[in-house]
Amino acid sequence: MLISEEDAAKKISVQINVPPDAIIGRYKLTVEVTSELESGKQTQRKAKPDVIVLFNPFSPGNLLHY
Repeated sequence: MLISEEDAAKKISVQINVPPDAIIGRYKLTVEVTSELESGKQTQRKAKPDVIVLFNPFSPGNLLHY
């Protein structure tokens, strides 16, 4: 989900949501940016630090019942 865009700094912020049924573990994260240039399209991919889901508070099995 796009949460902000700053033209002057050419910066885009995104938010990644973990679904309630996500498996606990390590996930690879890669950012892909495609730019339109006069010579054609250019795509850059950058691997980012892994995302580690240690606990999923939204999983129905993790809800506390009183």
